[in-house]
Amino acid sequence: MMLLLLVAVILLPATAAGGVPVVLDDGTILTPEPLGLHLEVLHDAGGKYTIDDVTGPELSHLFIPSRSATLNFGFIKGAYWLRLPIQSNLSREKTLLLEAAFPLIDSVDLYIPNSTGGYDTMRGGELVGGSRGQPRHRNPVFPITLPPERQQTYYIRFQDSGSVPLPLILWEPDTFLKNTTRQYLLFGLYYGCLLAIILYNTVIFLTVRIRSYLYYVIFACFYLFWQLVYNGLANQFLWPQVPGLTHRIMPFLICATGMSGLQFARSFLATRENVPVVHKLLSLLMVGFAVIMVLSINPDFSGSIPLAALACIFFAFGALFTCGYCWEKGLRPARYFSIAWCGLLIGTVLLGLKSFGVLPSNFITEYSQQLGSVLEMALFSLALADRLRNMQREKERAQAETLRVQQQANLELEKKVRQRTGDLAEKNQQLQLLAAKLSKYLSPQVYSAIFSGKAEVKLYSYRKKLTIFFSDIKGFTELTDRMEPEPLAAILNEYLDEMAAIALRYGGTIDKYIGDAIMVFFGDPETRGDKEDALAAVLMALAMRQRMQKLQQRWQEQMLPHPLQVRMGINTGYCTVGNFGSEDRL
Repeated sequence: MMLLLLVAVILLPATAAGGVPVVLDDGTILTPEPLGLHLEVLHDAGGKYTIDDVTGPELSHLFIPSRSATLNFGFIKGAYWLRLPIQSNLSREKTLLLEAAFPLIDSVDLYIPNSTGGYDTMRGGELVGGSRGQPRHRNPVFPITLPPERQQTYYIRFQDSGSVPLPLILWEPDTFLKNTTRQYLLFGLYYGCLLAIILYNTVIFLTVRIRSYLYYVIFACFYLFWQLVYNGLANQFLWPQVPGLTHRIMPFLICATGMSGLQFARSFLATRENVPVVHKLLSLLMVGFAVIMVLSINPDFSGSIPLAALACIFFAFGALFTCGYCWEKGLRPARYFSIAWCGLLIGTVLLGLKSFGVLPSNFITEYSQQLGSVLEMALFSLALADRLRNMQREKERAQAETLRVQQQANLELEKKVRQRTGDLAEKNQQLQLLAAKLSKYLSPQVYSAIFSGKAEVKLYSYRKKLTIFFSDIKGFTELTDRMEPEPLAAILNEYLDEMAAIALRYGGTIDKYIGDAIMVFFGDPETRGDKEDALAAVLMALAMRQRMQKLQQRWQEQMLPHPLQVRMGINTGYCTVGNFGSEDRL
């Protein structure tokens, strides 16, 4: 379809030479056709001619009739003068609107004949703004009042540092308003599509976190802003009070759009990995855009727009070549990418050729990028869907493989866990048995402090106030000489067991057994206060003495040679408390 449009543009029929006056009768219905066939053109190479010069006898005969309905001078030097004769056969005065339908023109001046034989001037254009009484519009628009039954010649002077397509259109005010409304509606639909694409791809990027979509969003944002500037909407709505800003920002936006588009193409097609040579060429083209972008910052450099337009043509062909090369290498994304970008690239080429004056300015060349970008958005959705589909398939395959590997790993892990759990259970049981045995050799308080981590098993000491209890059996040494070891040991163990139970009941810490002697202290590792510790020690001693009386009766029944007497001592004072001994035994 785009190829047919390109052929139609190139094969547009040639038109006859202009210079014929515009004839207006009471019944004339103006159509929005360019006035090129009614114009005569004079090139002012030095840009120094005045209205008196071009209307004088020396220059008046140098005007050349236009041969095209729409004037297109490419990248011009100096200024151009246009002569427009209008024959008014109207019965009464009538006001019409003359539109210079190119929003980026630097300056355009309309010279209107007045009653004194001179000319009144109205100015318009991006660098000079508009004169009082002109309609606010994206293009320069001049109201002209036609007198009845008279022919008048109007002069238009325009100047620009870039490409100048200048379709001049004469409008009825009502028709102009309807056409403007229709244009803005189409612009609204177009920019709405662009915003929808930007938001859609932004959501996709935030979801899948693939950089290609981020680059595409950046490219689309620059492209949208560029179109706002190119169509004159930015100058009309964003900075109407800053003449010249559009002229300065346009080459920068062209280069930014080209650079972001190239980066998107490199990322989407993975040119670094797939086609390294092409990747380097695209990198060089990006450097070219960057150089032009830097040059465009200088307001005195007039070649930034032609260079940017030339770079855009290289960008179009470079991206198209990259797509074709990647397609030939069998890269699946390149197929949809090529189709999606063809519309935009062809539109870019048409716009560039129109800028150089190779192609005429008409609806197709003027809005080729808009038409191409809309087609590109629709077709790129296919590439996007295909990319997401491939990602989903790869994700499903990866998930299936991961699940298989995970299941196998889980089986092996369960086997190892069961084996190690059994080993740990056995080790824990052994440790519990060992701990239970070790607890027999320590007082409960010391055992609890060590196994809870409150006490460190190392050499250390500190000063602390304790109440210490000491007891032994009177005459125990003589008793050992008269009794056999076995019954003596049974009596001794029974005695120590009973006394230990009483000591623990009153919170005493059994320090040691020394034969028949017992040493118990209160106040460490737990204390209830000096007074309470001392009272507990006394109550313990009384309980031991009471229990000893009952044990005497039992031992007499066992034919003990004589009753046992126990001696007890209690003292409260400061002691050095801690672990004593060697590193191997405490």
